[in-house]
Amino acid sequence: ATYLDSLAQPLPSLRIGFTTQSFVGGAVTDDAKAAVEATAALLTSLGHQVEAMDWDIDAGQLVHAYSTLYFGHVAADISAIATELGQKFSQVEVEDATRVLGYLGRVLSAGDFVDAKYLWNRFARRMHDYHRHYDLILTPTIACEPIAIGATDPTPVEALMIKVVNGLRLHRTLLKSGAVHKMMWQSLEKTPFTQLANLTGQPAMSVPLYWTDS
Repeated sequence: ATYLDSLAQPLPSLRIGFTTQSFVGGAVTDDAKAAVEATAALLTSLGHQVEAMDWDIDAGQLVHAYSTLYFGHVAADISAIATELGQKFSQVEVEDATRVLGYLGRVLSAGDFVDAKYLWNRFARRMHDYHRHYDLILTPTIACEPIAIGATDPTPVEALMIKVVNGLRLHRTLLKSGAVHKMMWQSLEKTPFTQLANLTGQPAMSVPLYWTDS
């Protein structure tokens, strides 16, 4: 049988859990909630077992694990580019914000990186627990209206601060100040749902089943 043949087979009734609860505790718009609720109703009408569920996810650990691994990978990517071009790390031509992320990754230790990997594994085991009960988990894709291109760019003040941090190599100070964690948190408030799938290696898809008035 081919994959195409399988499309003609009747689907079993799936157990589906749904939630509109942000993983990082931020607000979720009414439209994002309505999209999930409408999809849950559609799935119920198709014969699936659909029910609301609650998350037990430590938002602080989620943001910490995600940002630590993110910074480390940016640092490794810049190092790889530097090697390819025969340049020093500081000579690689990247945006100022990307340079900050790269230097933050170099400030973090191998121990920090492995500690974050342990947290990733803990989240993966937690997802395994959820999937003992549900075949699929349904959430919004983002917590707000689609984000306009450029809306998350640094403000003029932030851009100046980034240049100062890069120029004076204040990356360790920036990391210890907690400002980086705060910025990551604010960024993830708009997209809190996809990170958990990324961290834990879940197969996931975004399906356009809802249109807002705008």
